[in-house]
Amino acid sequence: MPLSEDQFNRIFPFYFRMDAQLNITSVGSSLKKISQFGSGDSFSNHFRLKRPFFPVTDLATLQSLFGEVALIEIKNASQTLLRGQFEYLSHENEVLFIGSPWFDASEKISESGLTLGDFAPYDPLQDLLHLLKTQELVNGDLKELLGKVNNQKTALKKAGDELSEMAQFFKQHPDPHFRIHANGSVLMQNDAAGELAYFDYNGDTYPTAQFWTAAAPSLSKDEKGTSFEAASGGKTFAFFCRYAPNTGYFNIFGREITRQKEREDRLKILSQIAESNVNAVIITDKQGRITWVNKSFTKITGYEMSEVVGKKPGHFLQGQNTGPNKVAYLKTQIANRQPFNTELVNYTKNGRPYWINVSST
Repeated sequence: MPLSEDQFNRIFPFYFRMDAQLNITSVGSSLKKISQFGSGDSFSNHFRLKRPFFPVTDLATLQSLFGEVALIEIKNASQTLLRGQFEYLSHENEVLFIGSPWFDASEKISESGLTLGDFAPYDPLQDLLHLLKTQELVNGDLKELLGKVNNQKTALKKAGDELSEMAQFFKQHPDPHFRIHANGSVLMQNDAAGELAYFDYNGDTYPTAQFWTAAAPSLSKDEKGTSFEAASGGKTFAFFCRYAPNTGYFNIFGREITRQKEREDRLKILSQIAESNVNAVIITDKQGRITWVNKSFTKITGYEMSEVVGKKPGHFLQGQNTGPNKVAYLKTQIANRQPFNTELVNYTKNGRPYWINVSST
């Protein structure tokens, strides 16, 4: 029996299908969260091919990509990239794309409005979330899962084969992956995990087997999973642990975050320095909106951090006597991401003017 749409969504939540005219006929549940298209919309209105780069105008131009890894861009505000493969389904005379978001940082997952629950359970999302590794996987199991099986027993067997091949992919993954029993005993690990002989965690050092025995009682079995960090061999790793219902084991996906932690530590030190600075310090995002201010800013202006986060400083600090030429100068420098240094009049929360020197490097 072919997989239902709900079952297919759970396995491949970022798929879409198109008819021979490249009009979208169905969309995966997670893909709908990051896109604004639906059945009947044209491929070219909502996507552009990024790699290899050439315009897709009809089915013939797309045929050279069948069975190959492709990178496509969604025409949304975030210009989200999807990495996956196109396949032609001859029985249905349709084109299938199965892929997943191509993120270069884990923070972009939440920025895109996604959660870990939007990904397939076996998806190693911290390693750019690529679901399909080989052409054989697409040409074999996926086509059979889409309609070439005639009864439930065969469909379940093929799904098991597909998961088995995915387990082999995890084994060869450069990041450490484990499968442990609920009591902490290690059931399976890939080669990268086998290289980790011990872990430093909460001030103690454990051999790997003892570490998971100690950690298992604290792992959550709900769908949100458990995330934590541990060190081994001078490197820091982030682990995400997801319980597999009705199996009695956890799938654990690791990712090295040594450099990220070093950056966080440096930022922490810099924030402590900024907090104790007698001058007002403002940190903004790339759009110039405030993300943090120090206590001196509040003392000088009268504005609490909660009142200004998300706003642009000039929108509430400047007033009638703020020089327009200097404001224009600041806007130009900020837009061009250039350093600036000037003096101008600002206003406190209660309307009192004061002179400041504004600078950025």
